[in-house]
Amino acid sequence: MKTVSIQDAIIPDKHIGVQMWSADHSVGEHQHNFLEMIYILEGTATEYIDRVPYKVKHGDFLFVNYGKTHSFEIEGPFKYIEVMFDITFITRELINTKNAFDILSLSEFRSFHTNINSNVFDPVVTFDEREREMIEKLLYEIIVELRFKKPLYRNIVRDYVEALFLRMVRKLTPNETDDCYDKRDIILQLMDYINSNISENLTLESLAEKCFYNPTYFSRIFKKRMGMGFKAYVQKMRADKAVDLLKNTDQPIKKIMQDCGFSNKNSFYRTVEKFCSATPLEIRKNSKKE
Repeated sequence: MKTVSIQDAIIPDKHIGVQMWSADHSVGEHQHNFLEMIYILEGTATEYIDRVPYKVKHGDFLFVNYGKTHSFEIEGPFKYIEVMFDITFITRELINTKNAFDILSLSEFRSFHTNINSNVFDPVVTFDEREREMIEKLLYEIIVELRFKKPLYRNIVRDYVEALFLRMVRKLTPNETDDCYDKRDIILQLMDYINSNISENLTLESLAEKCFYNPTYFSRIFKKRMGMGFKAYVQKMRADKAVDLLKNTDQPIKKIMQDCGFSNKNSFYRTVEKFCSATPLEIRKNSKKE
């Protein structure tokens, strides 16, 4: 397996390297002796880190720790920027000066450091549109500074990389509010959204995007909170609504099928029978006897 160093970068410098890739084929397994931040500029892919898959798309930021084996499976044209750096490039001053505490406390940094070595760490960050514009500007500024090396360029690059790193740390650092309240509130809001829009085409990817979550991470927290996967939950809600309409209205089955978001008759019958142990016709027939 290939081990990549910072000096292998297209734009290398002491303790940092940056490169922009346009790829139409997969990138094989490799590992680094440095930290890496990868920003997706275009396209979609599956990133494998220690052979765990993570779906990524434009606007996603990946964090890859020292020594982690990773690879890309590309799905069509794909463009991304890599920032590779030694942690000492930014953290010697970051941790030892008081200014750092205005943005990120030392305890948070330590929590992040512990978290990236755990099995529950999710390395993908999804930013909103405003944040993406800012991040892309910072990345291009880093490339320009490293390419032309004008006076004080290294100080400027350090500031830019530190800003990117801190924003990623802030997103990736777990805290009690995120874990116990924010995620719970988001899931509750999504439950309301799903119930109110059950006739629409509801996908994991579209709802994850509404929450600015990576779909893989969103799927995991949804299942943890609800005790079932996203797709199964939507199917159950559709079946529950269909049963209610079958029992309490005289609407035609075709209309009920459409109102509950079923794309075809086979899917409608199969889902209702799966969750209710009876066909739609049986449910309606039995409700008239009651």
